[in-house]
Amino acid sequence: MSDTTYAEVAELKPWVGIAADDVSADDLLQQKLNTAAEQVDGATRGVRTFGEAFSASAEQTRTFSYDYSGWATIDDAISITAVSLDGVELAAEKWEAYPYQDDAGKLPITALLIVGACCPLGGAGQQVGAGRIEVTGTWGYCAEENRPALVKEATLVQAAYLFSRIARSDAPSDEVDGVHKSVAALLKGLVRHSYVV
Repeated sequence: MSDTTYAEVAELKPWVGIAADDVSADDLLQQKLNTAAEQVDGATRGVRTFGEAFSASAEQTRTFSYDYSGWATIDDAISITAVSLDGVELAAEKWEAYPYQDDAGKLPITALLIVGACCPLGGAGQQVGAGRIEVTGTWGYCAEENRPALVKEATLVQAAYLFSRIARSDAPSDEVDGVHKSVAALLKGLVRHSYVV
């Protein structure tokens, strides 16, 4: 994985009491920033294996399971350009992004409503079982230029905390699920919730 874009080593140094011109710990500080960024992503958007949650990916196609309920939960997306169901591309009027996007686009797309989809509730011609939905789009909570400022702050707080733990031998009591409790409080509003029932 490449280095995080959430914060830079130069920004972390004042948090841990290292002079700006002291480069002796730069590699270790970068390591702590990378770990902190992964923890920020994990605490807010869930386990991720494909890059930073609060940065836009290049356009790519991702595959998700689909139960024919009419709703498909997907990774955070900034935009969607194509949707295929079981290998058949759906016309744009056959799917809708959710939450519904306004011009501001402040929330990521986290689910798709498949219009006219078969439901596993019974009835003639309806499908039951698991299918596959392929979604092409730009992935992430947001692009770097409109990333919430608290992502940087939370990354710096967590990285400083991780750096300070190197010298501590006591068991951490100021953590919530592996993240410093102040970071957990900062990120509370960015935690992903499933609104699809």
